[in-house]
Amino acid sequence: MMDTILQDLRYALRTLRSSPGFTLAVVLTLSLGIGANTGIFTIVNALLLRDLPHITQPGELLLIGRTVNNEGFDTFSYPDYVDLRDQSRSFQGVAAITTAPVHISGAQATERVRGGIVSGNYFAVLGTSPAHGRFFTPEEDRPNNPAYVAVLGAGLWQRAFGGRADIVGKTIRIDNHPFEVIGITPTGFQGVTRGDQIDVFLPLAVQPVAMPEFGSFINLREAVWLQLFGRLRPGASLAQARTELGRSGSSSQPRSQPIAGAGG
Repeated sequence: MMDTILQDLRYALRTLRSSPGFTLAVVLTLSLGIGANTGIFTIVNALLLRDLPHITQPGELLLIGRTVNNEGFDTFSYPDYVDLRDQSRSFQGVAAITTAPVHISGAQATERVRGGIVSGNYFAVLGTSPAHGRFFTPEEDRPNNPAYVAVLGAGLWQRAFGGRADIVGKTIRIDNHPFEVIGITPTGFQGVTRGDQIDVFLPLAVQPVAMPEFGSFINLREAVWLQLFGRLRPGASLAQARTELGRSGSSSQPRSQPIAGAGG
């Protein structure tokens, strides 16, 4: 029974985060032991990140995924993300995101919008600055003590709240829960996915509220739902990252191959 539930969960979550916006150029398949798991992992140098708006030095950013039987570009569980974030020495930061529909009460009506459920360091790793207010802190993204705070996308801010700067610091309702608006993204911000306009960003720690149909699964290592990306440390190279991630004791050998599209 539990295996069936987890299979359904994996399928649903992968569907939620699917996006056709990636055209990727270089893939290096890596072996990496994370937590209790040993698998084959993939680092992708996403060349089309280079001209996405409001990202600092996008050439330093790498998408991180996991292949299964040398196929696909799979997602990660939250515990796996934490292990990679805390153990990696080649990256100065590793961030996580998934998307889910949420309902937000604006000035006039309640609207179903596209939510980005992101790690507390998401904007910091991207090097993005807010148009108003501030972005999340890591302390606001603790599963045992989540902060009910939200960052509005510029489009939703204009559409639902009339572009009023004084919305920062106010409380709005998202899926019938109160959230404090702490910031606004700059106009045109797309994160790491071209053409992916997210309306509101929430911390990963509020997953049970933002994705209530699945219950609370943030601490389940079996639930894979997060897309990861990282920023290399100053002076670190892709080859150094590959060497570090290959120190798992696995017999699998790194290899490179071209790939087009990493959403599936």
